Amino acid sequence: ERLKNLFEIEEKRLKENFSGLKKIIPDLEKIYESRGERPKTRFFEGSEGINSLREDILKTKTKFLYQILPLGVIQKFPAERRFQDEKIKKLFNIPSKSIYYNEKGKIFPGKSGKAEYKFLADKFETEIIIYGEKIAFINAKKKPTGIIIDDFSVSQTIKIFFEALWKFLR
Repeated sequence: ERLKNLFEIEEKRLKENFSGLKKIIPDLEKIYESRGERPKTRFFEGSEGINSLREDILKTKTKFLYQILPLGVIQKFPAERRFQDEKIKKLFNIPSKSIYYNEKGKIFPGKSGKAEYKFLADKFETEIIIYGEKIAFINAKKKPTGIIIDDFSVSQTIKIFFEALWKFLR
């Protein structure tokens, strides 16, 4: 009987709290909306998620790609290799600048078709792709994960850093 009473009291308290929450939700929504335009962010997990992220790159129909590529990491994952084999022809038609790391050193010529390449001797493991107003970060090291940030200001800032690094590299 006592447990029943305690649960009834707790249930009444929860209902009152929920009622109070419902009253303040419109005010919280107004505060949230008043902050203005925010970057859109999407998260991806696993091989299928990374494939979806890469499909977004192709669907965006960008006119230019900026890429930072850790080739050793990309080549170790079967899903990444499959994607590269299937989609690389489409990506070759997009002009690009790529900064890459490879354990074996330089493997690409400075220019090949519409693509330009520069080698970075410092090892890194996260792939970064700037396309249109979006930036994709892909970490395929352990469990593949990715993030797309869709925001003009953020993409422009990352492009400036990319171009500064590009000028620095020979």
